[in-house]
Amino acid sequence: MDRNAIGGYKHLVPAARRNKMPDDKNLIEVRHLAIDLAVADLDHQAWRRAQPIQITKYWSGLEAPAGRHAEARLLWSKKALHIRFVCHQAEPLV
Repeated sequence: MDRNAIGGYKHLVPAARRNKMPDDKNLIEVRHLAIDLAVADLDHQAWRRAQPIQITKYWSGLEAPAGRHAEARLLWSKKALHIRFVCHQAEPLV
């Protein structure tokens, strides 16, 4: 077994799986927090250090129009996985 770090968390990867690991473009770095964020704490400085993930496609894999793009940022703590989405409404609500 070999030790690898993904997202700041150490885990063991069996030798047979090492060649099947995804390349870096498919990995998301998720930073650890020593504290838990409140749900409404969307302006905490930790969010600025989190890797931005651009959401530009529909669930089907087709490219979405720019007005339907969004961004997600992830952090984790001992108690929770924190996810913040930033979406811009470019179309009228139905």
